[in-house]
Amino acid sequence: MGKMALLLDSIFLPRGSTDEKKAEALEIIRERQALIEETGKYNPLLVFAEGITTNNSALGKFKKGAFVSNKRCLPVIMNYEVGTVHPAYDTAPLFALAILQLSMTCMKVTITELPEFEPTEYMYENFKEFGDEPWEIYAHCLREAMCEAGGLDRCN
Repeated sequence: MGKMALLLDSIFLPRGSTDEKKAEALEIIRERQALIEETGKYNPLLVFAEGITTNNSALGKFKKGAFVSNKRCLPVIMNYEVGTVHPAYDTAPLFALAILQLSMTCMKVTITELPEFEPTEYMYENFKEFGDEPWEIYAHCLREAMCEAGGLDRCN
């Protein structure tokens, strides 16, 4: 997985690290998003905005990283239909999970691509009760749109 992530120009975020390290990671995301829009030299960023795994029926509250620079995004909903094993790192050790997933032939993923979503002044003004910072309002509005389109509940 690591080599594949490197080939995709991935940005690795430090989990459970200091506020300074998190701020550095957010700045790297801002810079990458600007470079993508300005030069097109990088692949688009793929961000799992929840930062957690869920049970396929609800969408968790979004984290700051994907929204900190307030750039447009292309929301994608991935719904897994699986048997008894859910493809999440917190359900089993990585090696055991990899073997279980590779041996499953019945897993199906439905991908729903929504229209591009871009923050607007209207959104910031009319939904300001959902956050103190612009990224919080943006994240809230996108999550609402994704829940509506995907028929998902909200999990906080």
